[in-house]
Amino acid sequence: MKPTKNRHYVRIRERMLAHGRKSLYLDIYIKGERRYENLHLILERETDQTTKNYNKTIWKEAAERRAQKEAEVYKDRIIVRTTKENMLLTDLLEEFKEYKMQTGHSESVIRNIDNTILHIRQYHKEDIKLRSVSKSFLAGWIDYLGNKALEQRHGGLKNIRKTTAKLYLGVLSGSLKMALRKKYLTWNPMNEIVREDRISLKASGKERSYLTVEELTQMMNTPIRNIVVKQAFLFGCFTGLRISDISSLRWDNIKKLGENRYLTVEMRKTRKMLTIKLNKNAERWLPEQNGNERVFLLPRHLGGVNGCIKSWAKKAGIDKDISFHTSRHTFATLELTYGASLYVVSKLLGHASISTTQIYADIIDKKRDEALDLLDSVFD
Repeated sequence: MKPTKNRHYVRIRERMLAHGRKSLYLDIYIKGERRYENLHLILERETDQTTKNYNKTIWKEAAERRAQKEAEVYKDRIIVRTTKENMLLTDLLEEFKEYKMQTGHSESVIRNIDNTILHIRQYHKEDIKLRSVSKSFLAGWIDYLGNKALEQRHGGLKNIRKTTAKLYLGVLSGSLKMALRKKYLTWNPMNEIVREDRISLKASGKERSYLTVEELTQMMNTPIRNIVVKQAFLFGCFTGLRISDISSLRWDNIKKLGENRYLTVEMRKTRKMLTIKLNKNAERWLPEQNGNERVFLLPRHLGGVNGCIKSWAKKAGIDKDISFHTSRHTFATLELTYGASLYVVSKLLGHASISTTQIYADIIDKKRDEALDLLDSVFD
């Protein structure tokens, strides 16, 4: 085998200063682009053995830092942009936000991007260029989100929730994918982050809330101050649609073919088309058309919707942490409980991967195990 040539991408350079002193810096050259990084190390003018020994120590530290940077360039693949040389990472995120606004994404998506920008500035105090986003930068970002990022909550500063951290990681990942599509990057550094490191940001120990048949019946039979919220929530329990899709649903998305009605919608989260047959229970909770284009005229803010649902659940005697998204969990668990295959439920939910749907199957398996364990107490 022909030996590979040992090429150095990083070299130590000297810059002359006053009084015979020298400043050391790194000259980094990769993929046709050169940049410099100040080491903040100064060599003194050598007048005696003491200054010579001092300079040896400085050169040793400079050599160690050069080797560290060389390894980072080689292993982490610091990416050089093909266009927009001076683009900052925060500018990319602003462009990503503009793209999301133009494609009709919700206010919460835009707010998540704004919060990501704020936390990027907290994590890395100095502006960072897109070309400097490396594996080590992203690993530090994940550590920051998981252990150091703070937010104002319950009257004080607290660590952000794991689900929130995952959202912010997703924002940065999405912006880097956009940069790759637009050829700002020749490689996506996020591909260097192993899946296990990203999974560590997932919420742990918190089971997904869903309603049993009995609890769903209780909700149906309990009055609520906002009837539209009730209709939309129960419609979600029988279709599995997200609130973003239900709130934007229009009557022309629903067509009657023969004896059945079908719903076709572009899911706002994934931008994929979904067509499902409306079962009788879903049709039951459709409101009267009354000349409106939108099917469900929900309150504008999700917090108001969820607050209404929580008080409704409490009134129905249900002691669970309920939100609008519980309707989607309820749909998935009911479908699996009553015999639908994992593959079919995955398609009904519009999941890109069946592994996402597997979470619901695990819930069903756990409940079955608990049911079997009940027999142990009978014959003790």
